[in-house]
Amino acid sequence: ATGATVDGSCVAVAGIAGNPSCGAYLCTSSSALCPSTCTLDNQCAAGNYCNNVASTCDTKLILGAACTANNQCASGTCDVGVTDTCI
Repeated sequence: ATGATVDGSCVAVAGIAGNPSCGAYLCTSSSALCPSTCTLDNQCAAGNYCNNVASTCDTKLILGAACTANNQCASGTCDVGVTDTCI
């Protein structure tokens, strides 16, 4: 069988980065399984950021939402230390 190391034994083939869709996570192409944690924003699909406290890919925040860093906001700007909201 195609992809088998021995007849009757199949090996999972790693995906291409971004394919298959892994929801909020980005397929790394190093595993056939979707990741379930992150440490960097580039491990998350577009529109998401890596929440370093929970090690999860979360949806970027809308204007006016509470934030602590620019990467958390869909706008790319968190008013850190002033209003602590996405602007």
